[in-house]
Amino acid sequence: MGNRASTTTAGSRRRVTACLGAIGKTGDFENDKWELYDLASDFSQANDVSDQHPGKLAELQALFEAEAAKYDVFPLDDRFAERGQVADRPTISKGRKTFTLYPGTVRVPEGSAPNLKMKSHRITAEFEAPESGCEAS
Repeated sequence: MGNRASTTTAGSRRRVTACLGAIGKTGDFENDKWELYDLASDFSQANDVSDQHPGKLAELQALFEAEAAKYDVFPLDDRFAERGQVADRPTISKGRKTFTLYPGTVRVPEGSAPNLKMKSHRITAEFEAPESGCEAS
């Protein structure tokens, strides 16, 4: 949702979190301000204490960078609304004219399915009918 965070426990239940960006704001990771909250005394994260504890903020920023690199999450995508637009996402179906769905296929996500909106299309099905016939319901 356009934010990133690192949380740690220090001492006997003392938790602090450093986060960047806020839900509902336009993402801009390069220019956003990191914030620091003491979750033991400020669970709602109403009081940013980053100015009072710059060392702890730097520690959590370094932890975030290390974990993000370790788990291959870079580059980060700080777009918000744009990520919800299926047409803008990378897809293996773009430009394809033929799709084969096999027995057992239950659901194909919109971004992986053929885009049939506002387009002329044909659906062809191959099936075997028993010699005794069959009924449609």
